[in-house]
Parts: sequence; C-alpha cells; structure tokens
Amino acid sequence: VDGALAGLRGSGWFPLAGIGAALAEGLRVEVRDLLLRYQEIVAAHPQRLDGSRRLCFEHDGIVVEGHLAGLRADTAGAPCLLRARPGRLTLGSQGTWRYDALVQPWVTHLMANAAGLEMTTWLAGIDADLRLLPLPAEACAEHLRQLVRAWREGQRQPLPAACNTAFAWLEAEDAGKDPEDLATRAYEGGEHHVGDLGRSPYHARLYPTAEALLRADGFLEWIEVLYRPLYAAVGRGEAQP
Repeated sequence: VDGALAGLRGSGWFPLAGIGAALAEGLRVEVRDLLLRYQEIVAAHPQRLDGSRRLCFEHDGIVVEGHLAGLRADTAGAPCLLRARPGRLTLGSQGTWRYDALVQPWVTHLMANAAGLEMTTWLAGIDADLRLLPLPAEACAEHLRQLVRAWREGQRQPLPAACNTAFAWLEAEDAGKDPEDLATRAYEGGEHHVGDLGRSPYHARLYPTAEALLRADGFLEWIEVLYRPLYAAVGRGEAQP
C-alpha cells in the first residue's frame, strides 16, 4: 500500500503539502481496512478452485454465456466468488446499500446458481462487506427468464425503470415511509447528490420528472421484476457495513 501511494505521489496525483498528505493517509487507511477484511474472507475459504466454469443460460431464443474463474471454497468445499471493489458499497451516514454497484455481481450470482454451483458471492468494499447466499437453481433460472423478458421488452420500447429510484421505493415501503417521496429524491437528486435523472440522457428525455416516471404504466411491475429479487437477496445475506 505504501509503495502504491508513493507512486501516486510521484505522478502528481495528490495535491501538494498538507492537503495531499491528509488525502494519502485517508486512502491508506481505507485500503488497509479493505485488504484486512478481504484476507479474513480468503482465510475462511482457503481452497483455490483452479480453472474456469462455463456459464450458459438460454431463454426464448436469447443466449447469455460467459466464463467464471477465480473461485474459492471453504473447508466443506462450498464454492465462493470473492470480489474486492475499490470503492464504497454504501451511501450516507445510515449505510444504505449502493444497489447500482450490486447489479452486475447479482447477475453473475444468478448465472452460477442457475447452473447448479450453489455458490456464495462475497463483495468487499472499502466501507462494507456483503454476502449473497446460494439460491435454488430453478429460482435463479426464473429470475434470469424475467431479466431476459425485460431486456427483450426494452428493445421494443423504453422501460419505466431506474435502478436507484426503484430501490429507494422498496426501502421506503419496508420502513413504512412514503415511497413516492424517497423515490422522487433518488430520481431527481438534490444539492449534494445526482439522481438517476442527472446520470441518464435516456431518462431525461423520456421521463423528465419523477412524476413522469412514477406515473408511467408498468413502473411498479418492473420494480418487482428487475429489482425486488436482488433487494430480497441482500436482506437475506450477512450485511456488514
């Protein structure tokens, strides 16, 4: 870590004087903590599984395929995919999960478990760890079928769906709060954060306000199809912010 920081200093990545030193020290602490937690997860999964596994899922004429490498296993032989993320997995003082950072690992998790690997996924960020537990193969296959259906429908017409907005809606429902209020803030953003609207020209053109998105036909349906399964899986896993 110290060597890498020295290289960043030499390349001019940090500001000069005290500000740069403070930034470098903060980064050193974050990376050190990430590496320590990563090593703990590795120690709990000491066996390296060599080679790669071909993953393939087909539905309605659409084929999704790839290769999965770098798996580990615990002392009982149960496989685990461990990924370190050099960024935060949570947002804000309450530690709300950054679901947009979980979407891609979730699809890999579904593909592996649909193939019968009974695989756990561990994600290690600079601020938190998250475990996604193994799921039954048929349940994963059904989730994947729904994702393929959504992709195909999205090729025909724009879907009324926005990732962080959808998860804000689900979290508000669980907390007994007004889902429209939290979803609106997640979509339109605020003084200190950019919402889904500000990050996506597609949404800005088709759904220029939160009301336009939330009132669109199918908004609640796509929340259930695209985002509810991941939201439920995160709730079942061992979250360690």
